[in-house]
Parts: sequence; C-alpha cells; structure tokens
Amino acid sequence: MAKEQGVNAAHYDAVFVKPIDKDMLREIASLNCPIITVEDGAMIGGFGSAVAEWLTNEGISRHLTIIGIPDSFISHGTVDQLKAICGLDATSISQKIIEAANEQSSKSTNQNQLPKK
Repeated sequence: MAKEQGVNAAHYDAVFVKPIDKDMLREIASLNCPIITVEDGAMIGGFGSAVAEWLTNEGISRHLTIIGIPDSFISHGTVDQLKAICGLDATSISQKIIEAANEQSSKSTNQNQLPKK
C-alpha cells in the first residue's frame, strides 16, 4: 500500500527486545529516515519504548512512530477487528508509514527553501 504511494521502506526483524540489537539500531539510525516500530504487544514498555530509550541515550534525533497495543481498554471483537482498533492492520500500518514519509519529505523541502523576507 505504501509502495503504491511511492514510499520506499526497509524492514528489519527484531527477533528479541532484550538485549536490544544495538548494531541493528545504529544501522537503522544511519539511514536518517523516520523509524516505525510495530509490535503485537503493549506499546508502553515494549520494543518501541526500548528503541526510543536507545535513541535518547545515543543522542540521536529521529522521527519515531510506535505502533502497538495502547494502554487502554480494548473492547471485544474478532482478531481482525481488534487489530484495526489498535492500528495493527495492514491499512493502518501503511497509513502510518505514508504519514511518516510525508512528514520527512515536507521537513526536507522546508529546510531547502530560502527564508522569506
């Protein structure tokens, strides 16, 4: 879905949260692009939180979007319905990727513009 919108993305599989793969995170951070974490667990205290903490500790500033189960009550439903509610379905994830890419693109464009007088 994001690819049809002209968004190029890389996929990294973080097999485990602890210990965090610092080499992989350094490689990802070196790409100088938005980082999106997707996990089928809680966002608070999960992999995305660990990535945010690592970025902060390393002094690296990147746009980070964490996708996962929010810290709130989720009503009953089918697995597909619950994934959609939490933003873990393909459509929601693709939309977040597109939003992050567009934000990065607009920042790059704004940085290259001359200041208005």
